[in-house]
Order: sequence, then structure tokens, then C-alpha cells
Amino acid sequence: MGKETVAPRQLPADLDDWKVYDLVSLSTGETVWIKGFMGFSMKRRKIGSFTVVDLPSWDTQTLHLKHVVPPEAVWEELRLNLKADVVGIGIKEPLMRNLFESYSSFFARKASYLRVIRPRILVVEGELDDIWKYKLDKKARNAIRRAERVGLRAEEINPWEHIPDILECNRSKRGVPPSYTNEEALANEIKFLALNFRKFYSIGVFLKDKLIGYEFTMFSNNELALFSRFLINYKYKELNIGELLLWKGIEKAVKEGAKLIQYGSWSRYHPGLDTFLEHFGFRKDFKTLNVYIPLTLVGRIFLMQKRFANRIVNSTVLEHLLQHKIFRNHWYALKRIRVKIT
Repeated sequence: MGKETVAPRQLPADLDDWKVYDLVSLSTGETVWIKGFMGFSMKRRKIGSFTVVDLPSWDTQTLHLKHVVPPEAVWEELRLNLKADVVGIGIKEPLMRNLFESYSSFFARKASYLRVIRPRILVVEGELDDIWKYKLDKKARNAIRRAERVGLRAEEINPWEHIPDILECNRSKRGVPPSYTNEEALANEIKFLALNFRKFYSIGVFLKDKLIGYEFTMFSNNELALFSRFLINYKYKELNIGELLLWKGIEKAVKEGAKLIQYGSWSRYHPGLDTFLEHFGFRKDFKTLNVYIPLTLVGRIFLMQKRFANRIVNSTVLEHLLQHKIFRNHWYALKRIRVKIT
């Protein structure tokens, strides 16, 4: 299904102070309108005999409202118009702002299955100099200076021109299976990100002319930048590649207009990465609520299966195994292999 562009309807005169974010979908799909004013990108998928509709772009269509559209009205519109067994909605606190509590509490009561995630968020306040002085701590600033003293440089790159070096970065950490099994898998991801995000670019770190670290940045709207595939060549890990790469990623995102920068979610299984990001001022006090609501009896059965599978995944035995590095690395590698980008 291709992208469908729908022109916004005319707002009433008393609502002309509304600011509507860009209605650019994160995923190809249809556009659903709520009471004529609020748009969602919709992705329909089949899981066996079940039909699930995801609204992954919820946060990119947030409104700064003078007159709030109540969540009850949104739900009624979805319930009546979506032809599916299950609807999945992601509600991000930093973008929903003052609407988060009312919307999250309402949809949580409707949900048969929900997950609360705590995203790693850097809030952009002031100029770049302010971020350098007040967000980054002394350890982060010194590491960046060391990287520059040994001759590393970071710049925006065209990932298509560095496929071999990107694959080498992915394969350089011993005991961790690579994110990409071949050039085709990497090419498919680059195409997917370039086509389905508001803005997409890549930053690379070089030692002389060799790429030894890279990251992908995607903008889901004009305010939120997402860091992904943040990887370095572990043969050169003592050169502080990661610190320079992260700082240049922040610098570029701020220049592109980002107000919020997200790098994954806080996890007890990645304490080293969590500590690394804390040195750069990433905060823990935001939430993302992912809710799945059944629309049919078939949908209820599907979510019962999902809850049962989730209990197994979060079982005591698996949790104990994930405390050990070798099991943890292969578990996350398996999860990556199961995700097929089309």
C-alpha cells in the first residue's frame, strides 16, 4: 500500500490558533482523521488469521490544543472506522505533553495488553554551547577532546559509499552476531529509513580515510530526532569513537531543529550504554505507553496469546539467563534476525 496524502480540512475560526505537526507518516499506510482535525498514519498487517492496525505515528500528529479533543472522541472514531481485530497505539509523553496523562489513562483502561517503556531522551535547551557546558559532564567532554587529539574526525556521510566499512563495524565485536548478515540486508534498511521518515541522514567517524564508526538519524517530525544503529569498529575502541560520534550526532540534530533526541530505551540489560548516555545528559523521566485494544472477539483471543507469550519471555528462567553476557548477546541477535524489513 502506497502513501496517501490527505489535505487538512478547514479549521473553524475559533480554532485557528492550533498548531498541527507535519502529517508525514512513519510507515506507509492510510491516513485516519479524527473529527476532521487529528491525523494518524495507519499500518495494517496480518498476523496469521488476525488483522492488526498500528498507529505508529501517534506522536507525530500531536496537537498543541486550545480546545482539547477528548480521548473518548478519538476512541469512538477509531472503534467505528477501523476494520481490524486489534488496534495498537503508541503514546509518547515528551511529545503529547499535557495530553499524555488523560490519553494514556483512558487507553490503558481499554487495553487488553500494554507495555510501558522509558525512552532515553535528551531535551534540547538553549544553544549548542549550553548543551556542551550543562548537559555533558566533564568525563564526556574530555573523551571528545581526546578523540579529536588523536586525529578522529566526524562528518555527515552517504552510507551507500561506505557499505564495506559499515559491515565491518557490525562484525567487529567478538561474541555478538552482526545486525546485517549481508550487503542486501543493509541496503534494504537504508532504503526503508530514507523512504519512511521525515528526514534521514548518517554521521560517520573517520581515522584518516577509514570509517570506524557510524550512526543513523531519523526525524519522525520537526522536533524529535531518533538515533539508530550506533556502532563502532571495536578494533579501535580505545580511541573514544563513541563519544565523538554521539556529540556530532547531537550537534547535527540540534542544527536541524530537534527539540528532543531519543536513543532507544533504558534497559537493565545494557547498564554500560545507560551510563554512557547519562554522561551526555539523557533523562529517565519520560514514558511511552504502547497499548493494544481488541475490537473483536478474535482480537481478544490474539491478545490472550500475546500476554501468555510475554509471560514466557519475561519468565524467571529467561531473566536469569539474560544476566549472563553470552546468553544476552544471542537473545538480542535472535530478536534482530526475526525482524524482516520489507
